[in-house]
Amino acid sequence: MNRFYDNQEARLVLEAETTRACQEIDAPCPLLADIDMRDYVVSQFDQPYCYRLTHKSEPDSEAYFRLHGIVCSKVLPPFTNKPRIQTIQHVRNLRQFVRLTGLGSPGFERTGSAFEKVVELFKGTLRTDMMTGAEDRMYEGDPAIDCHARYFTDRELVPQEKHQPFDEVVDPYHILEDIRGTSFIHGPDNKVEYLKKTTEEGETTYTPMDPINVCEGDIVEVTVAFVCVPIKNSQYRFLTALRAIAHISSVVREAADMQREKASAILMPQIHTPRVLKRKKLFSQEEKRAKRGRGSENGIMQLEMRVDDE
Repeated sequence: MNRFYDNQEARLVLEAETTRACQEIDAPCPLLADIDMRDYVVSQFDQPYCYRLTHKSEPDSEAYFRLHGIVCSKVLPPFTNKPRIQTIQHVRNLRQFVRLTGLGSPGFERTGSAFEKVVELFKGTLRTDMMTGAEDRMYEGDPAIDCHARYFTDRELVPQEKHQPFDEVVDPYHILEDIRGTSFIHGPDNKVEYLKKTTEEGETTYTPMDPINVCEGDIVEVTVAFVCVPIKNSQYRFLTALRAIAHISSVVREAADMQREKASAILMPQIHTPRVLKRKKLFSQEEKRAKRGRGSENGIMQLEMRVDDE
């Protein structure tokens, strides 16, 4: 976000969108800030072995939650060039990532409080404080939340899953498909939907969108799941798993971009054309004077000769 980005206006737009989302009747899943944690449990799953947050009424399905925020950092598709490093470990860690903040928005603070309760539920269920990935995130002093999803899952961890082709907007140049090799698949845990959310006359619709249109400073709605995977030495890694990004508004960001362009246009006339130094021949006049001097000396010599002759 550039220096013209209006934080106050962004907070107002974010609050308005969050309030509107609270009133949606047929929402695909609840807002994280509105859930009652007593309705949820941490359930163990196999293939891959992990723990997921589920609703008590549906313990066999991971629960999804929506949260609204301002994009302050992102690493989203598509890839336009193949990664220079293509080791197994590097390919495994390639991911889609977005960091959201509220820039001090009260609604985002409520989301942050709910996020902390989710972390505490996992810690209590697993009876451990040895959990990475749940640390506080910040953006310029304001709370932030990181959401991500890997592009690949190790094939041996999910033998029951089939590889799912990448969406055209995610891998238009087939770079990811080419580098996955035989060790990985693109499965359900790797799929992220990219959508445009619009509300007209009280009706909300989601339509597919190219992820390239999601920019820092835009207001979005993300859908996430919460997962915890065991690592080593009785430690766990907590994941806010990205499942969907729905673009809501780019008004504030576009206004900032326009102001920046105007400021650049004003500065342009002040940039003068570089003055080229003209160089003169240093010795041209000296040569002329030298020639005149030689002529005078010859004249004097001739005059002296005449005097001697007389």
